[in-house]
Order: sequence, then structure tokens, then C-alpha cells
Amino acid sequence: MSTYQDEIFNYLTKKENFFSAFEIYQIFPEVKNSLIEQLWSKVKKNLEELIEEKDWEIGISENIFETYSSLSVDVHDSFGIAFEKLHSQTYYGLWIDVNDKKLDRLKIDEYASNIEAINRMRKSNDWLGWAYTGANFDNIETLKKILPDNRDDYAQELADQLFELTIELEEDILKMSKMTKSNT
Repeated sequence: MSTYQDEIFNYLTKKENFFSAFEIYQIFPEVKNSLIEQLWSKVKKNLEELIEEKDWEIGISENIFETYSSLSVDVHDSFGIAFEKLHSQTYYGLWIDVNDKKLDRLKIDEYASNIEAINRMRKSNDWLGWAYTGANFDNIETLKKILPDNRDDYAQELADQLFELTIELEEDILKMSKMTKSNT
């Protein structure tokens, strides 16, 4: 152990400190989860205010701790802009409903490869483009951003990020939504 770790060990193993440290250790996961829930609730509220004038839907997973939890702005039935993995290493981008069999996926993929906002992003079957936000809720730097004193600013930053990408891609999404197998 380093000198710092030795000092922490010595401090925590003193009888008067050990029990408090153990209580904090036991409740910390609940505190962390509550902070994460509060953040995404605030991001959703901020997004609702940003899209007041638009005919878009905002959806959020009931359980933000499920594997692929998401907060999305649905521009069209088969396309949306979303954050995913709201509880861990969060990413965002443009997703497509892979179950919509009417869409001409080849034509959409070709079109999407020329969209500047997403052409440098990673691709997958259900993401036309995605990138990490930099948020990782297992990292102390991200956790600092969601403390009550910082949360509002960070929530607004995330809401703005998703809103701006949605505005930028709205026209492209509407074009791609018309690329059906019968319209090719």
C-alpha cells in the first residue's frame, strides 16, 4: 500500500471511525443510484422544455439501471436520437427501429453514411451513428457532475446535446423515414 492508503487504513480501522465508514459503504450504492435517477429526471424535464414547439415524443426507460436503458427523442416512429446505458458508460446518437421491415435499410445506410453529424460516429445494427458522451457513472469525475450543486448545469448540458443533435438531424430523419422498400 502507498503512504496515503496506509493513512486511510489506519484512520478507518480506528474503532470510532470503522462503524461510520461501514454504514457509509453500505448506503453509498443507494445514494449513487438516487443521484443518477435525479440527473436523468432533470435531463428529461429540460428536454421537454426544449421541444415544446415540436411534435416529438420523449421516452425514458422505467428502470434506468437495466442494461440498455435510454432517454430518447422520437422524431419519427422508426427513428430517434437517444442516450443509452443511462447508469454506466453512456452513449448517444441516431437509432433506427430494426424491426420496421418496411424500411429500405441499404438505402438508409448509404444515405446515413453521408450525414456529417454522424459520419464519424460508430455504427451498429440499430444505431446509424453513436458516440460516447464522456459520462461514466462508475467514475468519480462524472459523479462529481451529478452532485446536487452541479446537477442542474450538467443536466442542461446533456439535454442541449441531445436537442441540438435532434435539430441537426430532423430533416435527414424525415427523408430516411420515406425510404421504404416500396419507394426505392
